Amino acid sequence: MVAVAVLVVTTLLTNSPPGRVASAVASTGQTQSAAPGTGPAAGTGASTVPGRTVELKLPYDTGGRTGNAKGTATVAINPAATGSNAVQLKLDDSAGNPVAVPELELAFTLPDRDLGPLPVTLKAEGTGRWSGTAQLPLAGNWVVSVTVRSSDIDQVTSVQQLKVG
Repeated sequence: MVAVAVLVVTTLLTNSPPGRVASAVASTGQTQSAAPGTGPAAGTGASTVPGRTVELKLPYDTGGRTGNAKGTATVAINPAATGSNAVQLKLDDSAGNPVAVPELELAFTLPDRDLGPLPVTLKAEGTGRWSGTAQLPLAGNWVVSVTVRSSDIDQVTSVQQLKVG
């Protein structure tokens, strides 16, 4: 019985999003202004025209003292439609210079359908530049989350909405 209980609890925990993503998704869906440490959350976020590249700018501030602790993550999504999407991610400091970070994560969540987070595997393409492919199976108001870790202890998740379809 104990083993079954442990298995049930483990299954529930592995199928739920991390706390930082769940709280960011909740605050994005309920407020019109960005919470501290998150990107802009203006209602429906960026609207898309299928077949065009959509660029989202997500400011971040990990609170650290390193040169890469504060800046902007720019996520370009093409064609910003259901299915396979090419994703380019740029990370720049406050002066606009590319910065390297020890860890970077990108994920898409569709709260209306309780789908995600769907992580994107990113491939480095030089300092402060990454690319990958995002599979967005359904139309709707997706939440794009970028988690930036600038040092061993400084990390923040910025979010912004993206309307697909």
